[in-house]
Amino acid sequence: MILTERDPKESGIADFVSGYLLLSALPGLHRLLLGDFRPGMGQGLLFSRQDRSATGLAWARPSSNSRIGSRSSTEEGALRGIYLESLPGFLTWSAFAGRATWDAATDSTENAAIRRGGEHVSPLQKSRKHALTERIVSLRLTSRLPFGKVGLSLCHLAFSAPVLTSGPPRQQQTPVGLNWNLSVRNVALFGELAPGPETAWLSGTTLRFNTLRLTVLARRYDPSYYAPHAAAFSAYSGWPHNEWGLFAGAAWAPRKGTRIQLDLDRHGRLLPETDAPLPSRGERFTFSMTQRLSRHQNLDLTLGTQQETVTTSSRTGPRLRKRYRVAYSLHPPEFRIRAWTEITRGATPARRGIGAATAADLRLGRSSGPRLDLWFTRFHTTAYEARIYMFEPDVWGGSRLQVLSGSGQAFGTRLSWSGAVFSFSGRYSFKRTPEGVSSSWSFQVDLGSLE
Repeated sequence: MILTERDPKESGIADFVSGYLLLSALPGLHRLLLGDFRPGMGQGLLFSRQDRSATGLAWARPSSNSRIGSRSSTEEGALRGIYLESLPGFLTWSAFAGRATWDAATDSTENAAIRRGGEHVSPLQKSRKHALTERIVSLRLTSRLPFGKVGLSLCHLAFSAPVLTSGPPRQQQTPVGLNWNLSVRNVALFGELAPGPETAWLSGTTLRFNTLRLTVLARRYDPSYYAPHAAAFSAYSGWPHNEWGLFAGAAWAPRKGTRIQLDLDRHGRLLPETDAPLPSRGERFTFSMTQRLSRHQNLDLTLGTQQETVTTSSRTGPRLRKRYRVAYSLHPPEFRIRAWTEITRGATPARRGIGAATAADLRLGRSSGPRLDLWFTRFHTTAYEARIYMFEPDVWGGSRLQVLSGSGQAFGTRLSWSGAVFSFSGRYSFKRTPEGVSSSWSFQVDLGSLE
């Protein structure tokens, strides 16, 4: 796989390039990967990974310890190196060694901070590109049991410069993680524990009763705990430093063709972050309902609220966001049409605003062979507090988060073709606002049969 991308306003035609070579069914190995990869698609504590489904917390689930993925089109949070995985059995192992580069938030090599913007437009941003390096060596062991799996993760991390945290700047660490995924009848238990002087843990359970599914998950990181950076994203949004959280989700199908889903989380910071101050605590609640109108038609309704304690303009108080979204989709096998509209209301102690957006997208083709995606969005917000989040198709088959603030229109297209031994995908999008037009593009080619 080879992928290249240019972010909005960047002059270089390929500011970011990544790729990997994957070999499978080698003697004694299930697969060997060279190049850019993610040790997991979501982050637990180290590398066992607990995934949050894009459809909501109710579908949270533990992923395999050996699950890996390409870097996709995200410039940060991925490793470049070698990954090896043994053949499946009672005891399996996987190991990798590599390094990840990061943009610096300061020119100083003392007490450096990671910059997570990803765009390289100004001379200062270009000078800070890949200024920090994180090196990782890791070994994971997994044992199969009659009722699930247990695993052990060992890794050593080293930064090229001490990195700011809520405690003293760190340059090296050797964390250990214990993870489990156990299931008995309709009850599943999964989680991870990183013991030591600085403890962190994440644990969850899923219960199934006919058409009702309940998921509860909690996590806590000690104020001085320092998780690996090169792992993409934490399990439930945000970077996993210095926080606690309690999450719950439920999905219920009261009758055929109807699904109701509730998601609730409470989260907070144990101490203020030195490099990225975040709210001391917050709450989020989402209600969604999907109604099947016919075999190929769905109607979706989403209502959500979010509240956090913030300080703006020297005034401390709640930051509130409310969102209302209605979506309609028509999806026969040959194409898909989807349209949605959303209204948001946001307020802080200093200001308030309202936002609205309407979007439509069209997909032609099936999962194999040629496929074309087109999308258009029109938006208007009176304040950043009323911003709207949306997802656009990405080249690697997933989606890309976009934040809509201000006023304007966004357009995009993705052309892809998937075959048995060769696949490619190209994406181009641009956004028009009163300040001007910005565009981005990415292209990916896959050769061979990839997992």
